Amino acid sequence: MKDKKVKYEVVVVFAPKTDEKTAELTFAKMESWLKTKKTEIVKKEHLGQKNFEYLIKKFEKGDFWILHTEGDMAVKANDLNVLLNREPNVIRYLVLKI
Repeated sequence: MKDKKVKYEVVVVFAPKTDEKTAELTFAKMESWLKTKKTEIVKKEHLGQKNFEYLIKKFEKGDFWILHTEGDMAVKANDLNVLLNREPNVIRYLVLKI
């Protein structure tokens, strides 16, 4: 039987000086918003700091995280974009439906 869960992979890049507490606060905001959409974060992976090939918002490197989510219904990517755009320490993100 096919799994009916809708799954997303979200790559979030924080400014290099962002501490883990600030990142966790951002994830808590995401998690509470996702719960209203009947979706949850099932796995978080911290990939560490990586250098960019070009400057992004005047930064040479960033702190990378990958979040795996699944839920009962699809999430509007535009709404998630608004949430992540409002976070000052998030310098780049990518949302993929898997």
